Amino acid sequence: MTLAEIAKGKTPIEMVYHWEKTTPERIYLRQPINGVWKDYTWAEVCSQARRLTQALYDLGLQKGDKVALLSKNCAEWIITDLALQLGGFVSVPLYFDQTPDTLSYVLEHSDSKAVFIGKLDKPVFNRLAPAIPKGLIKIAFSFHGADGDCAKEGQVDHHMADLIKKAKPFTQSPVPSDDDVWTIVYTSGTTGYPKGAVHCYRAPKHVGVRALSVFDISEKDCALSFLPLAHVAERILLETTSIYSGMQVNFTQSLNTFQGRYPESPADLVLLGATPVEKVSGRYPGKTAAAQTRQTASHSAGKRPDREEAA
Repeated sequence: MTLAEIAKGKTPIEMVYHWEKTTPERIYLRQPINGVWKDYTWAEVCSQARRLTQALYDLGLQKGDKVALLSKNCAEWIITDLALQLGGFVSVPLYFDQTPDTLSYVLEHSDSKAVFIGKLDKPVFNRLAPAIPKGLIKIAFSFHGADGDCAKEGQVDHHMADLIKKAKPFTQSPVPSDDDVWTIVYTSGTTGYPKGAVHCYRAPKHVGVRALSVFDISEKDCALSFLPLAHVAERILLETTSIYSGMQVNFTQSLNTFQGRYPESPADLVLLGATPVEKVSGRYPGKTAAAQTRQTASHSAGKRPDREEAA
């Protein structure tokens, strides 16, 4: 049976169950921290996602609750997203370059019950943290090193690693319907307060299956996650396609250390914004050209003056 035949009609979380069962020891996510790669196999990703799902239920959250994610790209972003899908929660990805007023509005408008605060530069965290409404459960990702992240001790309610360590695995393997809400993605708010676009599971289900043939990808390929996962393009065209294809996803530590990490992460699929393309091409003309020749989707978008890099 071909991969396309296996994926046909399946939701993203069903494909996660597939890889959990068939290739548990294959490396799915690779995260550099302080210059050292941390690898996550499908078994480890699924184990952490199942424990995190149960931890959220233990904290009092219920199926259908909205849960926000505020972080630069990292392995724990995807692990959290999978935990939310597994538990039937609705994810609300947040842009880390938005204003405090906009952040507060989105969290209140979406009726988020909790927010994961992940990999963020200290100036960004100091600017946005006070805007998080009182009463929201604040959960921190692991510390990813001073280059590209900041410690959040004493400023959150829980740490993701502690929740995973204490919780038992969520043993069920539910399957959402096409009409169940998957995520709410808000606009940038350049023409007023952001508008929330509600996406049901039929969206990633359709794109994920189609991407297998359009990009000609499989579990033998690997990707570099560069554009913000809060952006629907990276979320659909990279994260979702990796779930359907089983391909490995690599992350960057920071833009400062990008030169040392990128050559170690040969990518068959990369989504690059207009400005990052210039920076990447300038440093690695051969590498970027090779990646683009193989299977690169270029996303051209205007860059706000205060916008920070996704790395």
